[in-house]
Amino acid sequence: MRSQREAILALDTDDALHGLFVDTTARFLKSLAREAKQVAEAHDTQSRRLQERAAKMKTAERLKGAFEQLADSRRKERELSDVIERYAGWTRASLP
Repeated sequence: MRSQREAILALDTDDALHGLFVDTTARFLKSLAREAKQVAEAHDTQSRRLQERAAKMKTAERLKGAFEQLADSRRKERELSDVIERYAGWTRASLP
């Protein structure tokens, strides 16, 4: 217990050992700062990729909607054409 107190007191004083810990702490903090910068850059990159992907997804959804409308329109045109052909065929067949 006494040796722990002495160690703590030695670390709290401004002697030569204190400078060693400050240097180590400074290196550690610089390392953390570099890592934080890398994480921020990775976050920015991922955010840009996500926005690009969302834009592509939105475009794909719009194209899908337009394609579905076109397909529905063509289906209705074919149905109308079939009705007209049946009616025209029925009318011609019923005429003498």
